Amino acid sequence: ESNAFLSRKSTNLNQRFIFNLLKDKILIYSLILLSIFSLIGSLIVYKWDNGKFDFLNFSNSRRKNLIHSWTMFMVGEYGDRSSMTHDIFLLIFSFLRIAIVSTFVGTAASLIFLESQPGDINSIEKDKFSNILYEGVGVPKGTAQETWLDQKISSLKTHDTEKIKLFKTEKGEEGLLELLVNEKVDHIFGEKGNLINIKKSIINSSDFYISIEDPVKYNQAFVFGKSLDKNSKKSINIAISELLAQGRHIFPEIKWTD
Repeated sequence: ESNAFLSRKSTNLNQRFIFNLLKDKILIYSLILLSIFSLIGSLIVYKWDNGKFDFLNFSNSRRKNLIHSWTMFMVGEYGDRSSMTHDIFLLIFSFLRIAIVSTFVGTAASLIFLESQPGDINSIEKDKFSNILYEGVGVPKGTAQETWLDQKISSLKTHDTEKIKLFKTEKGEEGLLELLVNEKVDHIFGEKGNLINIKKSIINSSDFYISIEDPVKYNQAFVFGKSLDKNSKKSINIAISELLAQGRHIFPEIKWTD
């Protein structure tokens, strides 16, 4: 299993995506190239239709014709042309336009795909993690996730302790769901499989997403000892977490399978 954050979507996500679109060089260059080629095509068509081209003539009718022709070239509508020369030119332009538009659409699609992918939990910037804590985090009590979160908080050097909203629940998935639905927190931290189940049980599930995820898969295990006190159970969970972090769980796994 892997650890993850289930987060409430905010308008900042859409704003960030739009900003990323506007600053992507490939998208900008594609639009500029398409605009330039369309302008060249519209000027050539204007010369075909009028027989001459006067750069000093900026009359209202000429501007309308050029803008109309430029718009048609931008959207891929070139009108009916009868001569062989016209057909060859429009064919060449069509291939250029397809190449540019394909680049534009492909780049935009890749940005959407990357934007929807969860971030790596091991490379969270401290400022970003602090903001997550300020927005509110819910975590199941007495689990390895609680231990990880406590250790992560203690490693922060610059944060406002009073602004941190950390809720620990003993109700498991039900408790995490209550925290999220009642808007006490904007994030819950736990095993990804449990978070997916929680997301499915929310009516407006599209408003939530897995924002951060641990790419490392951790093996789960049963701890036998129902009558143990909470401190002992917590110590066992911490010991298991340390085994996983240090890679020493491989030896008992091999012995178990043998």
